Amino acid sequence: MEDRKDGDEVPVSLERLAGFAQTFGGEGVRELNFYHVKEEEEEQVMLEELKRLFCEKLENGEGQSHRGEHPGCDQNEAQGVQIPDDAFLITCLRVWQYSVHDAARVAANFARFRTRQGWPYRLSASSLQRELLSEVHWLLPGEDRAGRGVIVYNAHKIREAVSAGATVCGLQQMGALLLEVALGRPGVPERGVVAVVDARGVGLDILGRFSVTDMGRGVA
Repeated sequence: MEDRKDGDEVPVSLERLAGFAQTFGGEGVRELNFYHVKEEEEEQVMLEELKRLFCEKLENGEGQSHRGEHPGCDQNEAQGVQIPDDAFLITCLRVWQYSVHDAARVAANFARFRTRQGWPYRLSASSLQRELLSEVHWLLPGEDRAGRGVIVYNAHKIREAVSAGATVCGLQQMGALLLEVALGRPGVPERGVVAVVDARGVGLDILGRFSVTDMGRGVA
């Protein structure tokens, strides 16, 4: 995170990532003209409120029951979904421009999705080497002129990747991993990430590479 004073203005254009945003519950991403980075103390206060709302959203049916580590969670309902770590929650706050309710919704969707799919909260490049070498997704070095991270989705490489032994689930995890890496770069949570989809040479026959489970995971 770059050092900025409270009230510094940074241009922002948050764009929905088709194929990736659902992993973080990122539907309906909004755009604002300016973004204000808050002081650490204020962020910590909002973080505690976010954790409380996270638990409420799961308990009210917006997620599955969970094993909460925060005092606001009902331990009798704890069944497996963990609260993401503070670094992830702070990123949610910044991406959603400090709307605590939106950040809590995103965090709850993230936790529910990862738990349901059996995915770890922190994906590992070492477990996705075949997928990373497939070049189905690229995370470009640096940022675009607006300071956003850039992910390229090479849809035409899916067929070759699956034929070489990669799984669609692994490719989806790869996309999520690269998005996590992008959001870990200084300034990117505030400015956003843009996706470029290269669909050249892609026909309807590619659907045969996806199982019903794969397609359900992609729209969960």
